[in-house]
Order: sequence, then structure tokens, then C-alpha cells
Amino acid sequence: MNMDYVEKFINEYFSPQVEEDMRGMKVVYKSKTSMDDGVVWFERAKTGWVKKPIKQNHFIIVDADMGGVLEHLNKYYNLTEEHYPHVRKVIIQMSIDVIDKYFTKE
Repeated sequence: MNMDYVEKFINEYFSPQVEEDMRGMKVVYKSKTSMDDGVVWFERAKTGWVKKPIKQNHFIIVDADMGGVLEHLNKYYNLTEEHYPHVRKVIIQMSIDVIDKYFTKE
């Protein structure tokens, strides 16, 4: 399975939206065709977590519930265990890109 297809599929069937609350940020992957949503949660990085200086709007992923997205993806691609690490990388990168775009447009 080509991972470019995964990103294209997610962009075609889901709309990533950034939501902010007092605990941090989350990227919600809203399904355009069903109730199969997914969420990736971010928290503001604390200065002690890394030795490099932290930018003002620097967040890290702390949790995710992408079950709905994975179920929808599995309907079309018959995912196996060997696919999940690659799919996970695509979702992580997409979520980071969504957060970066959110802060660059402000």
C-alpha cells in the first residue's frame, strides 16, 4: 500500500479541524460521509521536556483516538498489522501540519 494514498484518502473523506480548550489543542478529523471521526490531542510543550528553547506555539501529541478513521480506511484498503506503523506516521505528520497551519494563519 502506498502511503500517499492514505493521505489522499484522509483528505478526501475527512475534514481536519483544530479545536482549542483549556487542556490544549486537538485536531478532529470530521468524516464527510459517516460518523467515523478521529481525534489527535496536543498539549503545550513544557520547557523542561527538551533542552532546546521552546517556541511560543509549540505543541506535542499526547493521545489519539483514530478508530473511526482507521475503520473507514480499512473498508477500502483491508489494513493489516504491517500497515499500521505507516498509517500512524501519515496521521501524525498530517496532524502536525494542521496545527502548524493553524498557527501560521493567525
